[in-house]
Amino acid sequence: MAELSRHEVILLLARGPVRLSGVDLTGLDLRNLNFDQADLRGADLQAANLSGALLREANCVGASFEQATLLNTDFTGAILVTCIFADAVMARCRAGEAVFTGAELAGVDLQDALLTDAKFMQADLTNANLARANLTGARMAQAHLTGANLTDVTLKRAELTDANLDDANCVRADLTGAFLQRASLIRANLSWSKLRDANLTESQLTAANLTDADCVGANLRAANLKRVNFTNTSLLNSSLREALIDEGALLNAVLGQTVLPNGSGI
Repeated sequence: MAELSRHEVILLLARGPVRLSGVDLTGLDLRNLNFDQADLRGADLQAANLSGALLREANCVGASFEQATLLNTDFTGAILVTCIFADAVMARCRAGEAVFTGAELAGVDLQDALLTDAKFMQADLTNANLARANLTGARMAQAHLTGANLTDVTLKRAELTDANLDDANCVRADLTGAFLQRASLIRANLSWSKLRDANLTESQLTAANLTDADCVGANLRAANLKRVNFTNTSLLNSSLREALIDEGALLNAVLGQTVLPNGSGI
């Protein structure tokens, strides 16, 4: 049961940045309120409605937003380390440069979210919906994105080193210049995706679908490419040196100045 009412929260906010550390705010209607730079560490906001609210540079370490409604909520620059967002609706939220390190975001709806330069290191985004989200420059090393919907997502120059994207839907995803060293993309659907100049060194792409993908200039050195579908995949100027690949797998790929697994060029 919430410790405060919406009216009481509004009165506190009128005094400037507030300290609500550890406070129970479950289920409250907090729409369109201004929590900029507020101290919400360990606060319980389960099932609360914060749509349109401002939490810019707020300190929310360890807070729970489980099943919360966060439509158009502004988390720009917020500290959200180890927060729980499981099953929250965060479509169209803004969280540029926010820190989600170690956060629980499994099953979260982040469609159309603005997440440029956000930090998701070791965050759990299993089965999250990130369709059309902008994650340009995001840092997602060791993040869990198994089964995530990354359709039409923008991940330009994003760091996904050691991340797990097994079974992820990455159709038309823009991963131009992304860092995917040692990432796991087993059975991932990367058809029509952009992987130009991406670094996929030692990545696991077993049974991935790269149909019509743009991999021009990509580094696939020592990657596991067994059972990958390379139909119409552009591998111009790319490197497959030391990669594991099935015989004849590249017959339907577009090659040119491509370094093959044995080190020869074509």
